[in-house]
Amino acid sequence: MLFRSNPLREFYEYRELLLNLVAKEYKSKYKGTVFGFLWSLVVPLIMVGVYWFAFGYLMRAPIDDFPVYLLSGLLPWTFFSGSLMGGVSSISSNASLVKKIYFPREILPLSTVLFNMVHFLLSFVILLPALAIFGRPFRLELYLLLPFVIILQLTLTCGVTLLVAAWNVFFRDVQHLLEVLLMAWFFMTPIIYAYDQVAGTLRGPLLILYNINPMVGVTELYHAVLYGARFPALLAVLQSVISAVVWLALGFLAFKRAEPRFAEEV
Repeated sequence: MLFRSNPLREFYEYRELLLNLVAKEYKSKYKGTVFGFLWSLVVPLIMVGVYWFAFGYLMRAPIDDFPVYLLSGLLPWTFFSGSLMGGVSSISSNASLVKKIYFPREILPLSTVLFNMVHFLLSFVILLPALAIFGRPFRLELYLLLPFVIILQLTLTCGVTLLVAAWNVFFRDVQHLLEVLLMAWFFMTPIIYAYDQVAGTLRGPLLILYNINPMVGVTELYHAVLYGARFPALLAVLQSVISAVVWLALGFLAFKRAEPRFAEEV
């Protein structure tokens, strides 16, 4: 059988372990640093500065308030890519735990996802003042949609992270391939350019292939709510929901199918 017990109940029973792993990752990352978690705010600002200079100043991207547009797409991307890079080796790098102690193995990659989500939520300390400074429109009813968008991205990110974590146990090249893939993935997501530019250039199968990228829909939802102060199109929301659920199902099923062999492979 694929599932020996109720996965949700089992996951809930080990919730304290999940929180302890998140806390452990936080402590290990910022141990010995002066600024601690403030680095999670400084790094996105530096990245925005670099991308703004390259694409907003030198290449003059035709987007109003380009730094805000960048932030509203780059911060969710950092959450996504950081989760994948941290989670891909979460099983293989914890061989002693996997071999000696029983617990739901998905806790290891998911703890990395939650750790990066905490960073993402903290980054709103940067984003919200930036929206005010640049005078972007504020609509409370749209901000009430923000938790839904975050949960949607969390669902997607958990699914993809579980998938790459399981694959990496059997093929250690996955973590190295992922670094290259994420570089290409970044430029295939409308973060430093507008989606309308792509829709106006690509046609037919090429545009469909571009839209298969699950981060396209999620990023556009953030842009609509945070940058554009407009309600996202219903079709775009439905596509993002379906994509997130499908990726979560694929990742979870692949992970649970591979889980019985983890101990002998790591």
